[in-house]
Amino acid sequence: MPTSSGVDPAKMRETVRLLRGAGYMSMADTLEMDWGVRPNTASLSKNAKKKRTSLQPKSRESSKARGGSMTSPNSSAALTPPRPLSVTAQKRLVMTCIGDPDDMWTEEPDPTSSSAVFAPFFEHGAGLPRDDFIEELGHPVSFVSVRPYKKQPPPSDLPWQQFALSVFYQAGRTGLEAEDELRVQKGDIIASRYRVEAPLDAATFSHTVKAEDTATGQLVCLKVIRNLKSYFDQGLDELRVLTCVNEAGCADACCVVRLLDYSYFRNHLILVTELLSSNLYEHARCLDEAQRRAYFTLGNLQRIARQVLTALKLMHSLQLIHCDIKPENIAFRSVPKCEVKVLDLGSSCYLTDTLSSYVQSRSYRAPEVILGCRYGTGVDVWSLGAMLPELATGTILFNADSVSALLASVAGVCGPIPAEMLQEGRNTVFYVSKHGAFYAYEEGQLVFHFPDEPPPPRELFGYDDPDYVGFVRQCLTLDPALRPSAAQLLDHPFLTKSYDPG
Repeated sequence: MPTSSGVDPAKMRETVRLLRGAGYMSMADTLEMDWGVRPNTASLSKNAKKKRTSLQPKSRESSKARGGSMTSPNSSAALTPPRPLSVTAQKRLVMTCIGDPDDMWTEEPDPTSSSAVFAPFFEHGAGLPRDDFIEELGHPVSFVSVRPYKKQPPPSDLPWQQFALSVFYQAGRTGLEAEDELRVQKGDIIASRYRVEAPLDAATFSHTVKAEDTATGQLVCLKVIRNLKSYFDQGLDELRVLTCVNEAGCADACCVVRLLDYSYFRNHLILVTELLSSNLYEHARCLDEAQRRAYFTLGNLQRIARQVLTALKLMHSLQLIHCDIKPENIAFRSVPKCEVKVLDLGSSCYLTDTLSSYVQSRSYRAPEVILGCRYGTGVDVWSLGAMLPELATGTILFNADSVSALLASVAGVCGPIPAEMLQEGRNTVFYVSKHGAFYAYEEGQLVFHFPDEPPPPRELFGYDDPDYVGFVRQCLTLDPALRPSAAQLLDHPFLTKSYDPG
């Protein structure tokens, strides 16, 4: 028969079984206790007072953290480290240890508010070094009532707009193409105008080819979207964004790829843009250590940062987020002059969109996106800050095999993640223990990832120039409310000073 909560115990047991099968042992144990499927040996008492001072300065005052609180189930006795958080692996910026099941937690609904839950106070944020974390285990955890961010639907009063799409078809023939891919070869004519020269690249939902515009003799890039509805819809989104950005400013002056034409040919959406050279990733991987050092000088890093920020300033002024700034999406106009443009706007979204958690490539993903907080244009600035050291050193700054390890590496470079972000994030419970360790289940084993001591700035960022290091750290400001905008960073000393050529 149903429990007092109205939920069928059989369904409860099935949920617990599935969690155990997926490796979430501690979560399964907690739900068993909460649902009364097994004896509950601990209960939560409310209104614990906060007595300790913060070890780390907080980035902004929390209004949510001043609500009603309740203490952790183990508040009556000091927690002790488990045998004793032994280290199992140590990589760049990240130390991995055996996890402590007693430090896991689940969100409990706040009975006084339908939109609030109880979550740890996270007095020192998340991402303390291992030794500091072990010391923290000796203190009880206060739980506070918080309201995690929930995705919001777009406003209902947004205006309707339209654009014309030229559709090419063969008279006397109906039906769809036999394949999702438009297979072309040298000499083929696309949309009665573009002669195929050579393939360029291929991605999940499209491929690109170099072609000659027979009307002008100009070489162009054709982006051919795969013939699946979801990819077609995404291609239309990219077309709309490219049109919006190109109409708002000069593509060359604003350092964004120039849209030349578009059409629908043999059931495939075709975007025609200017033909650029290799992207930053392709260029960098072809260089040896000495060549990379000789090209990605402070002067060239400055030029790249300035041009990317110029593009972002335009996009952000249009309430657009690029959502995928990385070396692969920045291509050269001129390698000798270090002139670049931002391209691949297929992942871009408006601030009025329903914001997805599945944006940005992992190594360049902002912490507010990972945690499920509300985010904005600052995520592009974060990605730029993660990208520049990679160009300078040849090593990805935040390179991790899991999200929790990525968060630990971020804390290693930037310090603990503020409590306000953790309390706002709807995904915090999936990555952060109640004392602020980053956890994961790896091969069925609970592990904690801690930030390790970072190397000196020259090794970490490629250079120890104070203005350059300060610029990167400004981009990597953890709190998005305090992170500078693209427009503000264009006035940073790193971008306004002169560096010796070469």
